[in-house]
Amino acid sequence: MINLSKLINSAALSWDAKSQPNPCSWKRVNCSSDNSSSLDLSNNQLSSIPIEFIDGCGRIGGLKLLNFSKNSLAGLLPAFRGFVGLESLDMSFNSLSGNISSQLGELPALKKLYLNFNRFSGSVPVYLGKSMVLEELQLSVNFFEGEIPLEILNYQNLSLIDLSVNKLEGSIPDSIENLTKLRILILSSNKLVGEIPKTIANIPTLVRFAANQNGFRGGIPGGITRHLSFLDPDQMRLGGNFLNGSVPSSFTPGHKLMYLELDNNRLTGVVPAQLGYCQNLALLNLAQNTLTGQLPMELGNNLNGSIPDGINSMDSLLELQLGQNQLGGRIPTMPVKLQIALNLSSNHFGGRIPNTLSRLKDLEVLDLSNNNFTEFVKKRKSVVLAVIIAVASAALAVGVIIIIAVSFSRRFLKVNDLQSQSGEDRPLPQVIQGNLLTSNAIHRSNIDFTKAMEAVADPQNIVLKTRFCTYYKATMPSGASYFVKKLNWSDKLFQLGSHDKFDQELKVLGKLRFKCHDSIGIFIDC
Repeated sequence: MINLSKLINSAALSWDAKSQPNPCSWKRVNCSSDNSSSLDLSNNQLSSIPIEFIDGCGRIGGLKLLNFSKNSLAGLLPAFRGFVGLESLDMSFNSLSGNISSQLGELPALKKLYLNFNRFSGSVPVYLGKSMVLEELQLSVNFFEGEIPLEILNYQNLSLIDLSVNKLEGSIPDSIENLTKLRILILSSNKLVGEIPKTIANIPTLVRFAANQNGFRGGIPGGITRHLSFLDPDQMRLGGNFLNGSVPSSFTPGHKLMYLELDNNRLTGVVPAQLGYCQNLALLNLAQNTLTGQLPMELGNNLNGSIPDGINSMDSLLELQLGQNQLGGRIPTMPVKLQIALNLSSNHFGGRIPNTLSRLKDLEVLDLSNNNFTEFVKKRKSVVLAVIIAVASAALAVGVIIIIAVSFSRRFLKVNDLQSQSGEDRPLPQVIQGNLLTSNAIHRSNIDFTKAMEAVADPQNIVLKTRFCTYYKATMPSGASYFVKKLNWSDKLFQLGSHDKFDQELKVLGKLRFKCHDSIGIFIDC
């Protein structure tokens, strides 16, 4: 083992490659007695390598590793002759330039080649060892141009190819599937175009694929995630292209996917619920697309940590559902436009409920139940909407709301309850301790105010919408179905002269009840 990394006082060393071409005879250099050795000159400030030095190293029969990385080497890549046993050559993180043609063609045992972070130009080299046993090829962050050469695909042992941050053009060859041992393929930040070949999904060993910041078009090949377990650690994948179609959904339970970035494309459709199978998913970036629908609940399994402060900048956020997780810390300032629901229930938030929640004047539902809070919000005079703690006030709210509805119906319209199946009039419902009671006690203990509010928060539950009211269908934990009627006070529904309109609304609710025999109207003042 010859290790000369981080040389100290190298000027005091009397190395004369012309008179002493064998490095093993140099001062402070020790060579092992066995047939294998390595030479490590990394992490220094070397500006050039004498050709005599290279030739001398080539005569070391057992040399398997040669490392000149992280120096200040400039000029052309030297030709490596001899080196019959060299398996790893690392010239990365230097300033080497020019074309690479046959300088590496005489290395019969070369398995790992690292030329990344230099200034090489021209086409991607294809003469990389005459025995073609190359396994790892690192050519990233250079100025290589042209297409991905088909000759590269003849190196059947390749397990890693990194051609990122170059000027490559053209498309990915369909014959990429011939590399049946390929585990990592990184093509990010080039000028590649066309479609991502479907054959890439046929590589059984592929676990990492990054091709962001290119010009790829078309859809994402089906089955591409079948073998992928994680993606680029710099959080790159297929973002910044022109891909269309839908987000891949071929995920199965136990999938080991860690990073998925498809931002800045033209993807459509919904976010697949199958992403919830990826329990190791640490980063998901689907921004700047045209996705629709709701975010699957499956993506919110076992979230921990705190809510980032940056959530306040999400000006278009209308609903935030983070219940039943392991979140903790403080609740940050929420976007002012949040209006449908804010659900932070069943987490580990503690301390005082922040006064910043009073800014959410349009919020319909706030659920902070099952946490570790010690103080409640102080209501401000400027707040129009009262903040409702769902579980704590459920029983009281149900009773008050239904009594108000019955009171209005008696005072203005004298609305009678619908006739029973026997033809006799039923008495008006009564509310006892938050439970709605009828003559046959069908609805006793069925009303769950939390479920009613959740139904109102979901536009998909809308059954009918009029100028004055919106009807929602809600299913209670008992399985019974109810219609929740949200009254719009801003339209002054109960002002003088609007009695006939309110009468029409009650008739509509009555018709809904005929269609669903187990339903009853719950009036909610919003």
